Amino acid sequence: MKKLFCGIGIGILIILIIFYAPKKSTNISVQEIVNHQQKTFINNLSSTVMVNGASGVVIYKTDTEMYVLTARHVLFKTDIVFVKDPKDTKDYTFIVDLIHNGKKEKLFYKKIIVPNEENHIKFYYRSQQGYEIDTIDIQGFPVYLNKERDLAVLKVNFINEDIQPVIGGNEPTYNNKLYKIACPMEMSPVATDGILGGFTEYGDETKGIFTGGTIFGNSGGGIFNSKHECVGVVMAVYKKGEIISHLGIFTLITKKELDNIIQEAIMNIGTLDMKEVP
Repeated sequence: MKKLFCGIGIGILIILIIFYAPKKSTNISVQEIVNHQQKTFINNLSSTVMVNGASGVVIYKTDTEMYVLTARHVLFKTDIVFVKDPKDTKDYTFIVDLIHNGKKEKLFYKKIIVPNEENHIKFYYRSQQGYEIDTIDIQGFPVYLNKERDLAVLKVNFINEDIQPVIGGNEPTYNNKLYKIACPMEMSPVATDGILGGFTEYGDETKGIFTGGTIFGNSGGGIFNSKHECVGVVMAVYKKGEIISHLGIFTLITKKELDNIIQEAIMNIGTLDMKEVP
C-alpha cells in the first residue's frame, strides 16, 4: 500500500514539474516589435531625399547605383520670359512702363516651364536613432518618366550602405493610418501622420487624399502605411497653370506597380520625353 501511494506521489510530482517548468517563449516581445517598427521607420526616413528642392525616396539599389522615385514635375522649373512688344498679349502680364529714348515702352513677361538641366539630389547620413549627421549632393539622371501619373525615377552613381530601399504594399482603404515623409520648403525630411481620408479623380486616375496635408517641397515624398510600406507618392495639382500644394493628393502605388516601375527604370524604357511640360 505504501508503495502504491509512493508511486502516485512521484507521478503527481513529475506532472507538476512538467506543468510548471519554465517554457521557452516563441512569442516576440512587445519591445522587440517596437524596436523593429522604430528601425523600419528610421530606414524610411533615411531613404527620403531632397530632389531639386522637393522630395524623393530610394526604391532600389545595386552595388554601385541607387534609384530614386519622385514626382515628374519636380524635374522641371519655371522661367520668366520678358518681351517688349508681344504680338498677342493674352499670355503675358504687363509689368511696368519704361522710358527709352524719351518714349514710353511697355514691358511684358510670361512664365514658361522648362526641364532642369541638372537634377540635384541631397542624401542624408543618419545615426541609428535617426539624427541627421551629414549630407551629400549628387546629380541624378532620368531613367523613367510618366506624365499621366506624375512619376519619375532618377538614377545616381552613388551608394549609401546605410540606406535600404523602401518596400511596396497593398493599396490603402478608407481610414487606414498613413504617414508621409517629405522635405517641406527645402528643409530636411519631416514625418507627418494622418489617414486615408478619401479618393478623388484627377486626370484619368483615382488618387488618394492624405489628411496630414502637404506643402511646397513635399512633391515626390513617400506615403507609408502602418506597416511602413510605401503606398503612394505626393503629386502636383495644377489650377490654371499654378501648383496647389495643400490638398494632400497623392499617386497610389501598389507593390506590383512599384516593382514594374523599378524594372522599367533599370531597363531605361520609361517615357523620356522631357519636351512635354507637366
